[in-house]
Amino acid sequence: SVIHRQAELSKVQPVGAFPVCDQGRFHPDPNSVAAQSMPPNRLLPVPAGTTRLGRAWEDTKIYGWDNEFGREQHRQVPAFNASEYLVSNKEFYDFVQDGGYAEQRFWSEEGWSWVSDMKPSSPRFWRQKEDGLHLRTLCHEVPMPWDWPAEVCHHEAAAYCRWLSEKTGRTLRLPMEDEFMRLRDSVPTDIQDSAHGPGWGAEAPGNVNLAHWASPCPVDKFRSDLGVCDVLGNVWQHNATHIDVLDGFTTHPLYDDFTTPSVGETHSRIM
Repeated sequence: SVIHRQAELSKVQPVGAFPVCDQGRFHPDPNSVAAQSMPPNRLLPVPAGTTRLGRAWEDTKIYGWDNEFGREQHRQVPAFNASEYLVSNKEFYDFVQDGGYAEQRFWSEEGWSWVSDMKPSSPRFWRQKEDGLHLRTLCHEVPMPWDWPAEVCHHEAAAYCRWLSEKTGRTLRLPMEDEFMRLRDSVPTDIQDSAHGPGWGAEAPGNVNLAHWASPCPVDKFRSDLGVCDVLGNVWQHNATHIDVLDGFTTHPLYDDFTTPSVGETHSRIM
């Protein structure tokens, strides 16, 4: 949808198969009750444990990109804390208002180069209109849903973490891949029977695979047993682990240029 959302509204047409979520704290004014009633975002403990990385091509039933396949690993993950919610539009608005895009200290070298070249002042799909802020979805512009997750690039996500670390006096960062998978383990089902667990049946436990909407939804809508919300779906989630490949990796013959050009320290995973 990222490509389509850059097109003029006159160039796209809504269809019933891709509904926009109608739930949320919608209002163009950041000082409105809707915006100011956001629940605080806490850090919740995630216990140490083992998680699985990767899977084998043989007998797999679930679609995946080639970088997900190779020799399966089981990794011990130390205990850590994770935010209860994904970072909401309201939380990211506070970063914007505090001049986050203008402060080089919050950005990596590459991130600051991106800011200098692209000159962003807010997330790409935010729209400032006469009555306030709106969000561009696939085929509409809606009053800002303050409790939907902020949709930003990796540079913006990492800069937000550095800004919030400075504000709170705590060291906050994006999760590593194995930490994300520990969170994902707290919903022990999959779209169908897989190495992760049994199929989840008629009701998807997250805003995933167009099972609910073709847009994000409130960050407190789908909660795992850990208490952490959105451990699968809602939006692609940025990660601090660089793109690498598993032992036994092979490129897929239909898209052999997908993974290998991005392996290294200049690209990070999205989950």
